[in-house]
Amino acid sequence: MNLIFHIHIYLLFIKGYEFYTPYYINKIVTENFSIDEKGLPGNDDCGTISGWLLFSMIGIYPLTPASPNYVLGVPFFDKIIIKLNEKYYPGDKFIIENTHCCSSTEIKKIELNRQVLSNYQISHCDIIKGGELKFYLDFIRY
Repeated sequence: MNLIFHIHIYLLFIKGYEFYTPYYINKIVTENFSIDEKGLPGNDDCGTISGWLLFSMIGIYPLTPASPNYVLGVPFFDKIIIKLNEKYYPGDKFIIENTHCCSSTEIKKIELNRQVLSNYQISHCDIIKGGELKFYLDFIRY
């Protein structure tokens, strides 16, 4: 894995091939990352690869640094709670929930604060207001 290639998986969502993204994110993470001394593939280059892994595992990815939007992937955990600092943000916490964790998943729907999303993006404002992002997933048999 190299720095040039790690974001391309998220471009599949934008181009209408969103059904491939969960599969390839899982494949990249499980085959290229581990907890041993060779746990990060290639050059971490100021945390780029570590950042990609963190965002990919929580299910959101900031595709473009100049944009306030995040492309949605598939979280690797059942529940993630991001505590927001009340000094800076209006919300208390942002919760990301996954209804089904498995290696091969298909996204059935995604809800933000109980409203079904029509695309695979959320904004930074959605996160800092607090709330819940819920992924409804299903197992795919290849």
